[in-house]
Amino acid sequence: MTKGTRNRTRGILLSKDFIMTKGTRNRTRGILFSKDFIMTKGTKNRTRGILLSKDFIMTKGTRNRTRGILLSKDFIMTKGTRNRTRGILLSKDFIMTKGTRNRTRGILTRGILLSKDFIMTKGTRNRTRGILLSKDFIMTKGTRNRTRGILLSKDFILTKGTRNRTRGILLSKDFIMTKGSRNRTRGILLSKDFIMTKGTRNRTRGILLSKDFIMTKGTRNRTR
Repeated sequence: MTKGTRNRTRGILLSKDFIMTKGTRNRTRGILFSKDFIMTKGTKNRTRGILLSKDFIMTKGTRNRTRGILLSKDFIMTKGTRNRTRGILLSKDFIMTKGTRNRTRGILTRGILLSKDFIMTKGTRNRTRGILLSKDFIMTKGTRNRTRGILLSKDFILTKGTRNRTRGILLSKDFIMTKGSRNRTRGILLSKDFIMTKGTRNRTRGILLSKDFIMTKGTRNRTR
């Protein structure tokens, strides 16, 4: 209530989280603040402040008297403690280039944010260099921690070597090999409608023909 009694009153609707800036419950002036309100000065009854979430990180002072900014739980401190800290907002997928979680320098400060699919080209998780690659990354040389390669889909066809050490090109599931096996192969990208003019599926010569192709002579494997 801003004025009057319970039966006759003038006022506004205030929640339980109302913080009074001056006066009493019956006669009061103030603004609506949430439970997460952080006071910058004063007491609960007389206060100045701003609305901050539970994830507020104080840059200086105490909970009652504080200066700071709103940061998420994923905040990575670059220096200091939780109460007195300097830092930037980083995701859980932050990869540290040097240091620990409390005192750290990282890729977001000097580069880019990396996902869980980050493939390290050198080093460990704490000290690393690398690029953002998908789960479908095919290594051309080395191991998962130390690797060189390119981003290829699951449909990658190896032209030589194994999955860890390989050379090849990105081909669809409809790839028709003209010579060799799946691991060692030469060929071209052909659709499911490919009609072989000679040979078998593994060793074949032919042309790309539509489903509406009418054979004038021969079988599906040998046809004109």
